[in-house]
Amino acid sequence: DAPDSYAYDGKRVKKWNVSCDAYGQPWVAGDVIGCCLDMDEGKISFYRNGDSMGVAFSNVRQEGESMAYFPAISLSHGERCELNFGYVPFKYPVEGMLPLQPKPPAKKLIQASYLISCLERLARMLVRSDDKTSGTNQAPGSKIHSNPSHPSEQPPTRTPDGAQESLQENVALTSHLLFTEDDSVLLAASVFEHLRPLLVEDYVVHAALLPALLRM
Repeated sequence: DAPDSYAYDGKRVKKWNVSCDAYGQPWVAGDVIGCCLDMDEGKISFYRNGDSMGVAFSNVRQEGESMAYFPAISLSHGERCELNFGYVPFKYPVEGMLPLQPKPPAKKLIQASYLISCLERLARMLVRSDDKTSGTNQAPGSKIHSNPSHPSEQPPTRTPDGAQESLQENVALTSHLLFTEDDSVLLAASVFEHLRPLLVEDYVVHAALLPALLRM
């Protein structure tokens, strides 16, 4: 309710800055409410599930380094919410707006995505091996035959440094190798050794790991 305090209330469908006026849409449980502060234009806008509800406030005071704005919420008894300032990917990103918490370098996401794709391929090979050996007398740890049709028929894979040609050459060299399930475990352990440091970033977990788990 102060001159430099700005709020949107989806229960009463009003905006607040000293006084209140009608604004926006009523929110319901599960809604994602976005708040965009444009300090270049001095404007504040709110979004509901990715849809803009228009500019709520104009002429927002800009005083350089002499003042700052802080995000805040007001909850009643039994209410709860989750705040995301960019530590995980936005469900409804707004073009031209940046999160308060910057996302990790793109290189980390590329590396994590590549390593996770390696684990996915290993998992698929193990599943195919189980399908082939089911109903036979092959013992656990039997050999798995990696035999893609031809390297040129494989979908392009982006490596951490973009060395797609080198990857295809490696596929050509290993396409007819035989290895055991124990070998697969060792390969997976090696991949995890490189992947583990990248997964300390919540953003990487949500952007790369969770989608892969949902695909499995």
